[in-house]
Amino acid sequence: MKKIISLLLVMITLVQVIIPVSATHVQGFSARYVNAEQATVTISISASGVATVRITCSGNSDVSSISTTTYIERKSGTSWQRVNIGTTTNTWTYNTTQSRVAKSYTAQLSSTGQYRTVVVFVVKGSTSETITKYASGSY
Repeated sequence: MKKIISLLLVMITLVQVIIPVSATHVQGFSARYVNAEQATVTISISASGVATVRITCSGNSDVSSISTTTYIERKSGTSWQRVNIGTTTNTWTYNTTQSRVAKSYTAQLSSTGQYRTVVVFVVKGSTSETITKYASGSY
């Protein structure tokens, strides 16, 4: 009887461990947001080093405003350093009282390397939600 109970406990423990791990690998899984329906960023870099960043964010019907802060970073060793994009703070900012944002920005990169763009969306509705997205490319 002890062997049967021990075997059942082992099986229950295995099921509790295996099921959550398997659930993290389900295809089609996407992040759930409170106010946003989607938030995306892409970066493309031309052969001449012109980076084009595109951001989009769509909010649900409760959204009263969306604010964005976008910047580009270059990998230096194991860290990321913000690059000069021609603005005072080396960021692009945008604020709207609409429930959708679609913006494009361009910057001339000064040297080759691995780059990423970072965008922070603050989507306000019934609550304030902050979403950070990354996209990377090389020049």
